Amino acid sequence: IQPQNFKKSTIGDSEFCYDLLRGGFEPVWFEEFWESPLEAIASSIRHFIQPAEGMVLDADYTGVEARITPWLAGDTAKLDRILSGIDPYKHIATLVFKVPYEAVTKEQRTISKPIELGCCFGVGGKGLMTALALPPYNVKRTRALCNEYVKTYRDNHPETVQAWRNIEDAARSAINHPGSKFTACDDKLTFVCGMVAGIPYLVMRLPSGRRLYYPHPKVKATFKKYEEDEMVEEHWKREKGGYWIDQVSFYGKLRESANWGRVGTWGSRLFENAVQAIGADLLNYGCIQAEKEGYEIFMIVHDQALAHDTKPLDGFIEALCRTQPRAENFPREASGAIHPLHLQACPTT
Repeated sequence: IQPQNFKKSTIGDSEFCYDLLRGGFEPVWFEEFWESPLEAIASSIRHFIQPAEGMVLDADYTGVEARITPWLAGDTAKLDRILSGIDPYKHIATLVFKVPYEAVTKEQRTISKPIELGCCFGVGGKGLMTALALPPYNVKRTRALCNEYVKTYRDNHPETVQAWRNIEDAARSAINHPGSKFTACDDKLTFVCGMVAGIPYLVMRLPSGRRLYYPHPKVKATFKKYEEDEMVEEHWKREKGGYWIDQVSFYGKLRESANWGRVGTWGSRLFENAVQAIGADLLNYGCIQAEKEGYEIFMIVHDQALAHDTKPLDGFIEALCRTQPRAENFPREASGAIHPLHLQACPTT
């Protein structure tokens, strides 16, 4: 199950509704309190994530993906800003809109969120324009303006851009020289190409030692055509038509399709794969440490862990934040809470 995708409550008293459900009240109560009883019941689904008795320990990492990105890229200035409490979205807003940090408006911060989340993984002007136009942002910007946003981000994050290049170079070199190892990001990532059970794979070794596998990898000279709106905005591109690149690809599921085939990838995409995989490794390692201390974890959701209330919350957080080998200098923090169970039945009052 994916509880992060459960329906969000549309009523303000979902806990009261949940208590009624637990108490076995007659359906007439729901008709009295809510215009749409089914909507009220559906709004209570998240309250069912709890053990039958006792309390729930809840701990989640603080901005873990936002920290992994500069840590992996070697962007110490950005990591220091995050650790000092500076809002990364407001910081991007100061660069994009050229305003002081204190003067950033709510709208500017909202627009800056997809810029930060997308541009760190190499999104271009077209992708950013699409992301801004979708909910929950619903902001319309021209392709030219989004291109400027992207350029501003990349100009101010040279370490991240260089990390993309180094990763792609290492992956391409590994494919072209099977059996030889190539590293990137200050040796945090290692790439090698070899045979596993008769199938060639490009292998990315993560700091944890876990490996990501890309089957049937290839490097092929590929001509990339400019899109029509690009050629309208920059006329010289129409005459040129496009450009040649040494495209890295592997065999996998095609995007937005049920079919499988050659999937092109590049440095920023591999960087994104690594960041998200490292996040999973950190949480898995922390959960193992917590279980060794006697904590009974019954659910993990992204960067959050829930456990039975059998031991102190402080110990749960400490175990989750223990440093992982080869990632000792990663600044990991977590916050937590203890959640009481809801009443078995509502008071008659």
